[in-house]
Amino acid sequence: MVNLLLRESIGRVLYEVYKLYFPHELKGSGDYVSIGKESQKALNILLREYDICPGLVTKASVFNMLVDDSNATPLYTPTGLYIIARLFGKDFDASKAKQPTVIGKYLTFFKFLDIIVQIAIGAFSDPYFSKNRGQPLIAAEMVVLILERMELSPGFS
Repeated sequence: MVNLLLRESIGRVLYEVYKLYFPHELKGSGDYVSIGKESQKALNILLREYDICPGLVTKASVFNMLVDDSNATPLYTPTGLYIIARLFGKDFDASKAKQPTVIGKYLTFFKFLDIIVQIAIGAFSDPYFSKNRGQPLIAAEMVVLILERMELSPGFS
């Protein structure tokens, strides 16, 4: 459900946010370490401007998500590939993709999608957000809540 939401509804918006905050990732010039430091700073600015950090998550937890290499291939890589294909007007068939088209060097677009989804799930899986409904929120609803919060924040203007 989250994959469908990201692919069909909000992929383009998240890509525009990515381009705005991480232009150095798109240029690809510079070494991995300097791009990484710049991306960490940009991510902190993005999270502050979009009212995510420290309101929903701590800086430390986001940093852990950023440097966590336990999942070397981000969970939303197929979704990111689909979004990229749609953005650049290419037909995309995941079964034929041998080498993923990666956007970014340190904080790739795929990792960015993962972090947004992880923040949403971490922030909104608290029973407080589902007590009026009588059932827990599903991941797609959590992502919609984080995006709504971003839209209403100063960073969106």
